[in-house]
Amino acid sequence: MGRRVTVRKPSAAQIRTLEKWLDDSLEGPQERLVQELLLHGDGVVATDIARQLSVHVNTVYADLHAFAQDGLAVVHTRRKRGRPARIGPKEVRQICQLADRPPAEQGLAYGRWSLSSLRDQLIKQRVVKRISREHLRRLIKKGACGTAKSSES
Repeated sequence: MGRRVTVRKPSAAQIRTLEKWLDDSLEGPQERLVQELLLHGDGVVATDIARQLSVHVNTVYADLHAFAQDGLAVVHTRRKRGRPARIGPKEVRQICQLADRPPAEQGLAYGRWSLSSLRDQLIKQRVVKRISREHLRRLIKKGACGTAKSSES
């Protein structure tokens, strides 16, 4: 048996609003949150809500507590999830600038960047503290840098 949730249930007016929003074309987390609130309003316990909607029970608890704190505004609030990015737009620009120049301009003895050598140079120049070769490859492939466009042609 799950822990007891003491979050207030949506009022009748809020339930009507939620049902209207559900009829509109909500997608993903917003739709799931509206469904959670409607089920909670019907008296369904959090563990059963989680099972019905195929989400983790802690997600349901967090959503219900967010509703208790912010009301219906929580449905349209974008919550950040996951770890914050370590590599921001500034670092991506610096990575691209280095990747777009030949290694010879850096005084290196090879004509083309490999992921390992580019990664090592980025760390040496303190553009980033660390970056995996795979993440570097994804940044370049995603088209963030001009080298990906020229090498795919």
